[in-house]
Amino acid sequence: MTPSSRTSVGTELLRRRVPHIAGAYLAAGWILLEFTDWVVNRWVLSGHITDFVVFLWLFMVPAVLLLAWTHGAPGRDRWTRVDFIGVSLNLLAAAGFMIVMFGGRDLGAATSSVTVETEDGSTVQRTVPKSEYVRRVGLFAFRNDSDDPELDWLQFGLPWSMHVDLEQDSWVLPVIGFAEELGGEGLDRPVHLPLARQRDIARDRFLGHLVVGTLERRDDELVVTTRLHDVESGRVMEERVLSGVDPLDLADRLAAQLRQDLGLPSGHIARSPDLPVSELLSDSLVAVRAFFQAQHAQDRDARANLRLLGAATGTDSTFAMAQALLGEAYIAANRPEDAYAAYGAALRHEYRLSERLRYEVKGRYYQLTRQPEKALRVARLRTELYPEDPTAWDILGVVLAARGDNEGAIEAFEEGLALDPSAYGRVQALGQFYANNGQIENARRTFQGYADRYPDRLLPMRSLGNLYLQMGEFDTAADYFERALLLDPRDFASLVALADIAERSADFAAARDYYDQAISASGNDERMWHVGGRLVGYFDLQGMTDSAIARLEAVAGYLGSTSGRLMELQQRVNAIALYPRAGERRRALAFLDSLRAELEPPLTFFVPVAEALLYREIGDGRAVEAAVPQARQAYREFGLTALDWIMIHLSGEAKRLQGDCSAAVPLYEEAAGAMQAGSHGAIDVLLGGNPWLGLGMCYRRLGQYGDAEAALRRVLGLLPADARSRYELALVYRDAGRGDEALRHLRGAVHVWRNADPDRAEAAAANALLAEWEGGG
Repeated sequence: MTPSSRTSVGTELLRRRVPHIAGAYLAAGWILLEFTDWVVNRWVLSGHITDFVVFLWLFMVPAVLLLAWTHGAPGRDRWTRVDFIGVSLNLLAAAGFMIVMFGGRDLGAATSSVTVETEDGSTVQRTVPKSEYVRRVGLFAFRNDSDDPELDWLQFGLPWSMHVDLEQDSWVLPVIGFAEELGGEGLDRPVHLPLARQRDIARDRFLGHLVVGTLERRDDELVVTTRLHDVESGRVMEERVLSGVDPLDLADRLAAQLRQDLGLPSGHIARSPDLPVSELLSDSLVAVRAFFQAQHAQDRDARANLRLLGAATGTDSTFAMAQALLGEAYIAANRPEDAYAAYGAALRHEYRLSERLRYEVKGRYYQLTRQPEKALRVARLRTELYPEDPTAWDILGVVLAARGDNEGAIEAFEEGLALDPSAYGRVQALGQFYANNGQIENARRTFQGYADRYPDRLLPMRSLGNLYLQMGEFDTAADYFERALLLDPRDFASLVALADIAERSADFAAARDYYDQAISASGNDERMWHVGGRLVGYFDLQGMTDSAIARLEAVAGYLGSTSGRLMELQQRVNAIALYPRAGERRRALAFLDSLRAELEPPLTFFVPVAEALLYREIGDGRAVEAAVPQARQAYREFGLTALDWIMIHLSGEAKRLQGDCSAAVPLYEEAAGAMQAGSHGAIDVLLGGNPWLGLGMCYRRLGQYGDAEAALRRVLGLLPADARSRYELALVYRDAGRGDEALRHLRGAVHVWRNADPDRAEAAAANALLAEWEGGG
């Protein structure tokens, strides 16, 4: 194009006023866009409306330019076919593009209204955000870059305080307390993870953003630098530096700034609750510091946790969050009356709790005070008020599962998983409840979907391995765990699972080797003692009761020091049958007497449970029958009806021990039907039996050898190393006249018990019978 032709085109554009019209269109569009953005933020409308206006504005530029060229010159003109076709094509293209881009998107309000009923029957109307507008953000421990150890507590204290502040906002889902950060030196020192590891963790949790920070001292002020990262790209979206004297005021300002940096609508921010953190915690920094130190001590040092929470509430009795956690610490310490008092104080000062936490505290209080219906109502209420909070659905699922409502639990965890598909615990829970409900294929599909999404990660491999382990398909299960070990040869969970498979298969040498490897890979006391707990069953299965008791005493002592006296007693109650198996009947009865003297209502429900387990092992059917109704009633009062099958099973045991197998069989069958299907592969040898073992014993006594064989083979399919079932099956075959099979299973029982203690009665009886049979042969 020559200079003269370019000049003529420019002149013609000016004559036709194309630049003027285009400029006016762009200016008017910009004003419209700014107005739309203001309206969207002011009245909390869908953010897609702004995008819709932007695309429509830009997409119509060709039509505006065409009309400016054809109609912009001075004087009258007419519409031509070119105008009509050009504008029509532009409109059609714009309409098609907008339908593709926005056809499935909500262009209305960004919120919806819900009306819910509270636990006392009153109704509440609330506006809640739609799912796509909830910001999910991870808050990691800050790093103390100063030389002042007095600031160490703020490494957890500041992000936790921000978490408390942000929980007031239904548009923000803050996540904190990543286990990977724990285990540092002392109560205030977390393990600081590299940014790449933090990003991986946040991606695994499907969080959109993560916040990291540093703190230091300059003169008399605390200076905090935070960085908001986009999880997908890892880039820094915003960096903020704030300073001040009061850490809680800094947390307020940090949280307020974060809400803006996350792009929350200004209209929502202006109208949403935003109490200062000091109003939700305490005005006393001394109390707040003790509280956060207690958070870190929880499940690590029971005495320190109780002492620090006592210090926090002693400094400020209105510190409702600390009062609630103190209530939990008192329950763990077997001090229920003190726990009720602490929870009562928390509820009296519930104005210091965010609404989400208020419902959590109420739900727990109703559980402790044996009001399960109110606990369920509160759990439902929280999901209705916070339908986009996956934790609310998790809590509802757990409450429903405790009541034996697997269908309801599945629906709840499906809702939570749809909101946050990442958390392994949620995936595991949903798959487990499918398995509990007998929906094995749905459980497999749930885990497989997770494995397909993350083919190179350990969690889906473990999930599928655990499912096949529960089903008794040991080879397939072992394959998954071995594949996990290829990715990480020190994967603790896979080593423990392979030990479990070897133990169930009676390969005790291999099992012990895997347990030793797991201890080496444990990395912390909690994991190491978890292996110690597994060794209790490992030794008991072989009849090595003295060794099992030694491990029990060690594990119970550890639990008492880290989690409290109640966890210690619970561990001992579950394994109370070990003592009479070792010939220490008096020791078991003395422990039972100490339970009666030590426990206070409502924790006294442990007493009839312990009585039933102990007297069943001793063989006193009448005493078992007397204890079961009290234990069963206690389970129901606490809303733990999912455990009812245990009491039904013990009722069957009571009838069998009294010689009434005709009455015992329907009870065993009822217990087997009520037992969670996903628990079939986790038969607890310490409880001294299961419904199918009892059925096998009674069917043999009733002469129904085929039914006895089927019941006992059910046990051995899931636990081939169960010598008791092998011994009983040998007696079935003997009575049925199938001597060769009887001898084979009796030898199998003796092989499992080959290292049994001399005073283990069952093992001694099996050895004597084998000697008799072989001697007579």
